Amino acid sequence: MGRHGDQQIIALYPSTVEEAYKYTIKAFNYAETYRTPVVLVMDETLGHMRESFYLSDEDENPEIIERLTEAAIEEEDLFHPFGFQDENYPVNPLIEMGKARFHVSGLVHDETGFPVGSTKVADKVIKHLDSKIRLYAEEIAIYDEYMTDDAEIIVVAYGTVARSAMKAVKMAREDRIPVGLFKPISIWPFPVSKMKNILKKSQAVIIAEMNLGQMALEISRINKFGKHLELVNKVDGDLISPREILNSITAVWRRIIEF
Repeated sequence: MGRHGDQQIIALYPSTVEEAYKYTIKAFNYAETYRTPVVLVMDETLGHMRESFYLSDEDENPEIIERLTEAAIEEEDLFHPFGFQDENYPVNPLIEMGKARFHVSGLVHDETGFPVGSTKVADKVIKHLDSKIRLYAEEIAIYDEYMTDDAEIIVVAYGTVARSAMKAVKMAREDRIPVGLFKPISIWPFPVSKMKNILKKSQAVIIAEMNLGQMALEISRINKFGKHLELVNKVDGDLISPREILNSITAVWRRIIEF
């Protein structure tokens, strides 16, 4: 269902079959916790991939965010499913008949869920939809790192491209190039604080992505340290190879040591 006004949408982007399993569950839990749509991004390569993996005990018994049942609502309670300040109802209630029945609309609405043509209500709702994600962005953000502690060059890659980037980083390390991999899994909200720390410590950042530079644009916006940013991208349908990323790593490292 669409809605009126600005909104924050959580987007998760796995790069392995195991992650596709784990973050599908995470996506549902995020949707329940933050009461918002969650996009699980799946590129074509991963969508056609088969891999074996072993589940940890935690993954075999994952936490599942349950909805509030009608039995949890006291008879005398005035049920407001969209009471923005009401901490008693942090997750979605079950849509069922009886005292827990409520109205769902894409229009701006009050605590009951029914549309209200009020500028005050509209302002409150839109700001709430934004802040409930933005204010908890650090808690929502998911990422992985590989050999970033001593890295002077960081490769940022996500989705299937991160697999090529991992191989390229390992190949570069064999040539004693201090490079690491930063893999955002939540591409929105983007892990801004972590990326700022990476920019602060590294000499250069290489962004590898299968588009015209969407992630590179986000990183450039927070590059307050003026670090060198390099884009390795394709839009022709062929996956970026480890060798292409390695060539960029080698060229950037050569510029660093020559400088």
